[in-house]
Amino acid sequence: MLVLERLVGLDVPVRPQRGQILVTEALPPLLRHPSVPARQARSGTLLLGATHEEEGFDAGSTAAGICRVAASTRRYFPFLARVAVLRAWGALRPLSPDGLPILEQPAGWPGLFLVTSHSGITLCPAVGRAVAEWVRVGHRPSGLPFFDRVRFRAGAPGRLEPTPAEVSVE
Repeated sequence: MLVLERLVGLDVPVRPQRGQILVTEALPPLLRHPSVPARQARSGTLLLGATHEEEGFDAGSTAAGICRVAASTRRYFPFLARVAVLRAWGALRPLSPDGLPILEQPAGWPGLFLVTSHSGITLCPAVGRAVAEWVRVGHRPSGLPFFDRVRFRAGAPGRLEPTPAEVSVE
């Protein structure tokens, strides 16, 4: 978010966190709803991901990360031991200090929407649909919770307790 901060002067408290994803061969419908480590695409492929790595802006995939995703998801879904993996990649989550999304249309910036997420394969599609509706109709949909940046200001009502990433031991 450093580029956005420099361009428009908005303080967006996010840091990069790498997640690694595996994509399997197409399977018959198995998952009706996204779960913690998996989501089934319309094509039938499964998207599997369960890593949360503090690697700065390195979005690459690693053998160790791929093995962690495979082992983790096999614990939930043992049948995956017999399913072919087609590809793997790493991606960055723009993660806020409390780990929850930022969903905000900043005052004074018509047409600008701040949208971050904490889950690339399970929650991003739902958040994306809600934000698309918000952009289309011009006002926040009633079912879309308020996750604006004000919660990070010191003394803000409803401010969440800091996560370990915010706590300094120095």
